[in-house]
Amino acid sequence: MEGMSLISEALRQVAVILAPGMSMIGQEAVQDAYTALRAAIQARFGEAHDLPKAVEQLEKKPDSAARRAVVDEEIQMARAEEIPELRDLARALLETLQATSTTSGSMQTAQGSQIAQAMGPGSSAKVHVRR
Repeated sequence: MEGMSLISEALRQVAVILAPGMSMIGQEAVQDAYTALRAAIQARFGEAHDLPKAVEQLEKKPDSAARRAVVDEEIQMARAEEIPELRDLARALLETLQATSTTSGSMQTAQGSQIAQAMGPGSSAKVHVRR
């Protein structure tokens, strides 16, 4: 797949942000947009389809690269990116996330390995790599 799909990007970002223990201003708006996308996926494909199942598994372990890869694969296999309603809901979700992060100033998202992030007065972050 050439680059990450809009739907994959939205699902990945929200799964991390809405993980237990996370809080942010505007989280209700993000939750509503995410719920709308998730419900549309479920309605379109049904509970038995692998895509809704993959999304549910990603929610349980949002930091899992393997589960993100499965969601990407299922989106591609289902050709979900070709469904205008799903693309529109994913775009709306990403716009809500961006608006929320712009107004709250407290959201950080990172993907990859050996990443350290800190926010706020007196905060620090370190990455130790053993070789």
